[in-house]
Amino acid sequence: MDGHPDAVVAALTPPEPGRAVRILSPLLSGVAHTRDQIAEFHTYWSDHALTALADPRPGALVVLGDSLAQGIGASDPQLGYPHQVATAIGANQIVNLSRSGAKIADVCDVQLPALGATELVDPIVICTVGSNDLLGLPARPGRLIGPLLEALPPSATIATIPDIASLTAKRFNRQLRTRAASTGHRVADLSRHLPSWSGRQAKDRFHPNDIGYECWTAAFVAARTAQPTILTNP
Repeated sequence: MDGHPDAVVAALTPPEPGRAVRILSPLLSGVAHTRDQIAEFHTYWSDHALTALADPRPGALVVLGDSLAQGIGASDPQLGYPHQVATAIGANQIVNLSRSGAKIADVCDVQLPALGATELVDPIVICTVGSNDLLGLPARPGRLIGPLLEALPPSATIATIPDIASLTAKRFNRQLRTRAASTGHRVADLSRHLPSWSGRQAKDRFHPNDIGYECWTAAFVAARTAQPTILTNP
């Protein structure tokens, strides 16, 4: 990664598996599979990003977020949602700056500075983040939404998080929809496209599988093809 800005190098540096993955991977084969994918998928996306940044073109799809943005759980990185969304909206390049285990602060402090350090013109920005924050801050998940929306470009599309059987996630999503409506950000409302986890979970019982990621694709494409709603004070 010689010659690239430090912010880009920081975003593309491989992550270490989280504590839960390290503890459970010797015990559960599905989690061990996830552990192996973390490094493999990050390498795939880093190489992909470096190729795109060597010849940047207008309208590249920039992907921000956590392991969902990496496609962890899919049988191949190309079967996560970034490639599918890029094809659907006609983006000719993908720069995936996401990282497994990322929280909202990582998007704001690492991934967005990396985007700012690139020479990309008119990037199409999509983001999936928040699930990892709920693991550490279940009482007040909404307090991080404001800083995230302030940091994201106004044209960015942000996805709600999976909220099946989780009241905390549902509360997070309600606040995200409300605040995004006031800022004009598009919302890829996953809950409208993911009716259940049946047949859509990966081996670790946490991430989506290939079929599951089709729900993320549908949510992002629906959001990108709709006009954003901006609430204003009367």
